[in-house]
Amino acid sequence: MAKSNITDKLRDIDFPTFLQAHNLLIEHTAPEFHIEIAEWLEANINEPDILLQVFRGAGKSHLICLYSVWRLLKNPNLTIIILSGTSEVAQDNASFIRRIIEENPFTRHLKGDGKWTDLKFFVKRDKDKRLAIRQHWSVW
Repeated sequence: MAKSNITDKLRDIDFPTFLQAHNLLIEHTAPEFHIEIAEWLEANINEPDILLQVFRGAGKSHLICLYSVWRLLKNPNLTIIILSGTSEVAQDNASFIRRIIEENPFTRHLKGDGKWTDLKFFVKRDKDKRLAIRQHWSVW
């Protein structure tokens, strides 16, 4: 199977399946409510204003980072900004997203050219490569 066909098939994976596949790769078992949140996020993919409220320590950052990578898998031309409460959390999220892209066999092809840092990384795009920078900020 040609690489482009594999990439096209990967773009068809739903988010709950992507989440479960990633968890298998890292030998992690997700709680059932993570699958429910994944289904909810995908069901609301076209909603411009949604709010995810879950109890502290529930894995929101983990899920949203995976969701961001899954969205980039589906559309590498997408621009995503994740706002965090502190710069430490923002940096942790950026590092986790970077690790997913680099280490997950479903997403390695997304790694773009350019110098990657803790706060900036590049995703291969189908369109304008000047917009391929991902940065993460905290909001106080």
